[in-house]
Amino acid sequence: MRTKLAPASLFGDEDFRKTLGTVALTKGVYDLTHARHVRSLQAARSLGDSLVVGLATDESVRQAKGAGRPVLSFEERVEILSAFACVDYVVAYDVGAVAEAVHAVRPSYLCASRFTFLSAAERADLESLGTELCTVERPPVRSTSDLIASILDHGKARS
Repeated sequence: MRTKLAPASLFGDEDFRKTLGTVALTKGVYDLTHARHVRSLQAARSLGDSLVVGLATDESVRQAKGAGRPVLSFEERVEILSAFACVDYVVAYDVGAVAEAVHAVRPSYLCASRFTFLSAAERADLESLGTELCTVERPPVRSTSDLIASILDHGKARS
């Protein structure tokens, strides 16, 4: 399978940028990919000609979510995202450093279900770059944390 992982520096190449059209960027961990992920990726992709997914690095996920996360390695998560037709490119980012990824990719749209991860200064900075913050619906389906809890509960019930 062809990987869609790209270095963030690639997005600085103006000839490459011309091939992208309007770029939407979304970000996340995408650990144990589930229906909510699929729906949010499709919603983000509908906003642009190209969808770039910022994928959190393993170390930054561990720092943000604790031991045992992510369940799937960065390489596994890249492979899964690369299989989606709606995803054009994947770039690595560190949780807490989304603004850096946005500066590198320079999307027209940054898509998320909420923007609490951005400070007011970061919001103003991104908007000054011409990046529009677009809220994508957070479908009422289970999250990765919900799935992990369900698996652990199921294991306890069988013991």
